[in-house]
Amino acid sequence: MMSKVYLPYCLLTWLMLSFASNSTTLYQCADGTFSDKPCPGSKIIEIPETNTAKSVKPLPSVPDETSSIDVKQPVDHSVPVICRDLSIKQRQQIKQSLRFLEIVPCMTEAQAKRIIGNKQHSETIYPAGGDNVTKEWIFTPATPRFPNRIILENGYVTQTQ
Repeated sequence: MMSKVYLPYCLLTWLMLSFASNSTTLYQCADGTFSDKPCPGSKIIEIPETNTAKSVKPLPSVPDETSSIDVKQPVDHSVPVICRDLSIKQRQQIKQSLRFLEIVPCMTEAQAKRIIGNKQHSETIYPAGGDNVTKEWIFTPATPRFPNRIILENGYVTQTQ
């Protein structure tokens, strides 16, 4: 019963919206009112389109000699080669190693520091040209189930010994 009361209002709203002007030009009349049609003494107000998608050139279905489609992603050279394209299984192994407090290759420096905690170690930094940096962490005395030496390249663990 209640829905029949609101039905005329819903239909009226739908009709008003369906006949709304898609004009991007608006006129401000001399009396201060706005209209989509020119009126005496009106000023034109341009309104940018806001509800349209940018046109995109479709990709050719089969590339020919004149078109070159490069689907390769740019390579981040700051990430060591062994850590660039990790499989899902390798990522899961790193997460599991975090749970068991084990340091494994391709862990980030922050993850390794979280596992190490406040354990005493010496850090040696070797500049490798440009922004590349190699770090070596040496732990003394050596403890079981924990590496004695960790090598990091650009913030990633690359070797443990």
